[in-house]
Amino acid sequence: MPSIQIKGLQKRFGALSVIDGLDLDMADKEFTVLVGPSGCGKSTTLRMVAGLEDASGGEIWIGNREVSRLDPKDRDIAMVFQDYALYPHMDVARNMSFALRLARYPKAEIDARVTRVAELLSISHLLSRKPRELSGGQRQRVAMGRALVKDASVFLFDEPLSNLDAKLRSQMRAELALMRKRVEKNMIYVTHDQIEAMTLGDRIVVMHGGKIQQQGSPSDLYRRPANLFVAGFIGSPPMNVLRGELSEAGGRLCVRGSGFDLALPDQRGAALAGRRDRAVIVGLRPSSIRSGATQDGASSLSVNIRLAEYVGAHSVLIADCGGEAVTIEVNSESPFASEGAAQFWVEPESIHLFDPVTEAAI
Repeated sequence: MPSIQIKGLQKRFGALSVIDGLDLDMADKEFTVLVGPSGCGKSTTLRMVAGLEDASGGEIWIGNREVSRLDPKDRDIAMVFQDYALYPHMDVARNMSFALRLARYPKAEIDARVTRVAELLSISHLLSRKPRELSGGQRQRVAMGRALVKDASVFLFDEPLSNLDAKLRSQMRAELALMRKRVEKNMIYVTHDQIEAMTLGDRIVVMHGGKIQQQGSPSDLYRRPANLFVAGFIGSPPMNVLRGELSEAGGRLCVRGSGFDLALPDQRGAALAGRRDRAVIVGLRPSSIRSGATQDGASSLSVNIRLAEYVGAHSVLIADCGGEAVTIEVNSESPFASEGAAQFWVEPESIHLFDPVTEAAI
């Protein structure tokens, strides 16, 4: 299977630059997720790979072929759209086989492919039904099946689950994850939902303003965000952001602000010694803020709880820390009132710091 390379890709609409010199390499059989807010350029990038949008500059390589000037039909790709794009007058079997019939494949091969893919997606019992007789999740399976029967080198997914309700979306996300293990192909998946990105991708590419902000494994992006945008976009609930200043106390470097005093690990403190007495932005994951007795070497956080949201196994506390909003995840059995002052601690290793000017991680 070919790898995919995007070199210096550009897209302009008149004077407006939507994609500006994007470079991206995708490994053989890798599931790559492009994620970011609306308007970041992720769908435009996918459509240029598919050939549905002309690139204003740059190159797109699939294996050893430069395909950016080829028609979509000549790129050996298959695409699953957000709105399913099924033919309403055709049954499921004919929808799935449409591209093969158009390419004049032998009937026996068409039937074999449709049967195999229908079994893979558990839709064999739906082959004689029309799209109007299907649920949203079933229609999405058919749309995926139509792509899979082509047996293309590259599969493209453009926000395929965005039209589904929350329960069905979760179910389809799990089915997609299982399917990609069985179908060893290059896949590019576009979504604005960071949970989809985290659960599906081998590699996540976070985009903003037509540029790549960071790429890496889900764990890399969650544990080591490159900048404040990635830190706030990846993770649910989002990372807390507080303003503080680096200072020294008792031979250790700390970051202090209104309502918090956070000691940094010795090795990290030594690396940041040159930034002493300078402003920083502090990032704290809601799950890294702990309740109970302060641990050795940990740091304190004083908050005023405004609201406790019960969501099952855990609760989300909405609080105020020195005039800034803070979200904290706690076990639902923890004895916190819905309002009032409370003390928490933070593990030094879980503290993220960002430059207040560049917003890059430091």
